[in-house]
Amino acid sequence: MAKYEFEDLSQEAKAFVKDKKASGQRSIEEWINFFHPLAQFDKKSDQRRKIGNYIMGLWAFWIGFGVFMAFLLMANHIEAIYFTIPAGMVLVFGGLLWLTYRWTRQYEVRDLPNLLRSFLVPFLKLMKDRFGGDAKLDLKLDLSVIDDLGDIPAELPQSEKLHYMDASISEPGLGQWSLSLEAVGVQVPFFTYYKLKHTLSHSVITDRAVSDIAVNGSSFQVKEEAGKAVLSEEFSRQSEVEIESDPGPDIYEFGRSLKNMRKAIG
Repeated sequence: MAKYEFEDLSQEAKAFVKDKKASGQRSIEEWINFFHPLAQFDKKSDQRRKIGNYIMGLWAFWIGFGVFMAFLLMANHIEAIYFTIPAGMVLVFGGLLWLTYRWTRQYEVRDLPNLLRSFLVPFLKLMKDRFGGDAKLDLKLDLSVIDDLGDIPAELPQSEKLHYMDASISEPGLGQWSLSLEAVGVQVPFFTYYKLKHTLSHSVITDRAVSDIAVNGSSFQVKEEAGKAVLSEEFSRQSEVEIESDPGPDIYEFGRSLKNMRKAIG
């Protein structure tokens, strides 16, 4: 059974944890094999970090209790010898708090945006179902810009977009499929909450004429460019979310759209 520890990751995966960037062309199966261990590593790290935070809260409680005991003893003019009890509590639990913090910190510095496991891996699995594991997928991914949202001005122009994913795939006889994922954000003062607009769009250019496309009441747009039919569709959602929350649109809705496009192309 895979442990998904940092030491078990490949050198390339460790570099991704540091830079949060990946690009190139690989088969869909190869992309899944690369990102799946990273997603599981991040899931385990998040769980351990949460446990560490709970334990630090417990140590902080006992430190506070020790300080309270010390004030209580002072108020009642108790002999100084008894101050060793609260002093010892503060020292012991303070040391445990520091050790727990150091243990938790290693997972915090290696944290990856939850977009990796909440959207990207499901998206790749959906692509595998639609196109097969051997299909070549061009991918450009930059998850570091999500962290950089914390550095944006308090009033970010709505036209300014943070672009963090491009993907495209060529399918014989059906042309080029492409996907782009963006975010528009405005920082909420004093909190790591953002109003984000997530847009997922994809299009395919075929070798067929518009008259050969069977739309059948589907929601995607069909237009003609240079004598070829171009099918496109866009999903958009805006919400106030924590920056580590799932910012992806409905992956299943996207999957249904892909299926409808393939039917329309025939």
